[in-house]
Amino acid sequence: MSDMTGATREVWPAAHGVTSLIGHTPLIEIPGGAGPRIYVKHEGYNPGGSIRDRTVLEILDNAAASGLLLRGDELVIAGASNSAISAVMIGNARGYPVTVFHPKGASDRLLRLVVEAGGTLKRTPAEEGTDGAVAAAAAWAQEKAGRIFIDAGRREALYDAIHHIAREILESLAGHTLAAFVTSVSTGATLRHVARELRKHTPELIVVGARIKAPAERASLYDDVSTPISWSPLGDVAADLIDVEELDAWRARRDLAHSCGLLLGPKGASAVIGAQRLAAWIPPDQAIVALSIDGGQRYFGAEPPEVRDALSNPEGTDLEPQP
Repeated sequence: MSDMTGATREVWPAAHGVTSLIGHTPLIEIPGGAGPRIYVKHEGYNPGGSIRDRTVLEILDNAAASGLLLRGDELVIAGASNSAISAVMIGNARGYPVTVFHPKGASDRLLRLVVEAGGTLKRTPAEEGTDGAVAAAAAWAQEKAGRIFIDAGRREALYDAIHHIAREILESLAGHTLAAFVTSVSTGATLRHVARELRKHTPELIVVGARIKAPAERASLYDDVSTPISWSPLGDVAADLIDVEELDAWRARRDLAHSCGLLLGPKGASAVIGAQRLAAWIPPDQAIVALSIDGGQRYFGAEPPEVRDALSNPEGTDLEPQP
């Protein structure tokens, strides 16, 4: 295909369903100065808008291949999260209705998107929290044949789906030296799986996990609904964990959109902050990759009031750091 200048551009072949578009997300360079190149591996370009498309597709493909999942079966999931959006999107494409159990009091940021996409929403008591939503979803699935509980945090599925990201990063860099990899962390599964695969190619790779510091009452804004973890998100991966203040993540998200048109969520922006902090120690002929787990569009209007006020008042003071 030729553009208006006569130059030839590659085009994607026609897609046979939206699930064929999952994966192979772009590596986008952030314009910078004389330091190392910083790239964003942008998982928001998956059709469901997040890295969870990969995991949910892996689970459903395996279940269908083994005969456990048939067209018309109902998918059941806990939490109005990125995983739920992926389940609804893939379910629509393959004929699986989806029911989502979500606790009252948890972040409602994605509720409307889940429902408008076609999911059925059931609320669980706020006092039962995340565990209550998981228990209710599992019980609902057991009540009737043809209901399948989807655990999007299942470790085997996470590895099988996410380790491909490492290969895609290396292929996109096309021989350029990768010095460091940064991503946001909650459970840390994405960081661990991708970092281990990347280190098979680059054993000395620097790995950093970025964690947003926010008040406890807003923690669910930045994490998929899942059972809280009691272990280090870095596991046994030799990596560093950095804290990014909540306001800094939202400010970086806005600044990246204004400076280069890159729309990230606050967690993706926190990964970019981590990459920028590393840049002073990385040779200019090498590269840093920051992984963004989703796109910024689904965060429009989701800023906490305190953050929105601080961003709209450039002369105001920053939020107080959280302990």
